[in-house]
Amino acid sequence: MEQKKERQKELETARTHVKVYLSPEEKAVIKKKADSFGMTISNYLKTVGCGYEPLDKLSFQKVDDLLKVAGTVGKFTGMLKIFLREQNTHRIETSRKQIEKDYREAVKCVADIKAKVKHVCEFDEPED
Repeated sequence: MEQKKERQKELETARTHVKVYLSPEEKAVIKKKADSFGMTISNYLKTVGCGYEPLDKLSFQKVDDLLKVAGTVGKFTGMLKIFLREQNTHRIETSRKQIEKDYREAVKCVADIKAKVKHVCEFDEPED
């Protein structure tokens, strides 16, 4: 009984090979589409054949860019937290000019982050 379950599990996870005959032109079209998504022909055909929409390789780049922006936001908020804690615990005396300068730098940093997020979130129109 145990062997039957193991064999069934093997059959469920086994891969099979599918042979498709294409003209050179058809293969070139499929290869071009697969390349545009940063995929192999096999992976592209499997994705499309199973009814999934392939993700554009630019989507992966945008996700990577957003992760970098998130890192920048994390660094900024960490520095702000440290600054505020030092202000509170050590009662650091700072001049009004220094506080205004720090505030302007913080506002500039937030504006830069907003610009990066806006840029990353802009999607290009797909080419036909």
